[in-house]
Amino acid sequence: MKKRFLALVAIAALVMAPTFADVLDSAKTSMENVQSKIMDNTTHPKWSAGLSLGTNSGIQVNYRANNDLTMETIVGFGVPTPDLNVECYGMYKVSDFQINDARFNVNAGLGVSVGYDFDSQFNVTPLVAGEITY
Repeated sequence: MKKRFLALVAIAALVMAPTFADVLDSAKTSMENVQSKIMDNTTHPKWSAGLSLGTNSGIQVNYRANNDLTMETIVGFGVPTPDLNVECYGMYKVSDFQINDARFNVNAGLGVSVGYDFDSQFNVTPLVAGEITY
């Protein structure tokens, strides 16, 4: 029963991330039109995937709504405690900087982590996240 619940949570997180990102993107675009803000014309791929190393190490899937907002989902194992986690959060670009030809983004965001430790306990934890991406 608990394995089914965990599988449903993981699937829901992966399905809801792009939907939530589109809603936020529409609201942000409306505000930008009202304020007549000109966005950076740099293009980025909408979807990306990779490995995440940190307190939750595993496979990460990202959906970039626009140049400033990214929805991220990580499915992996917790470090240092051995538990299975699914994390979903939205990351907003706060700043950026450049070193030679490499451009880096400084992002901050909020999210939620749903975990299962191997003592048969589920936990739900709010997240405050920060990252520097290349």
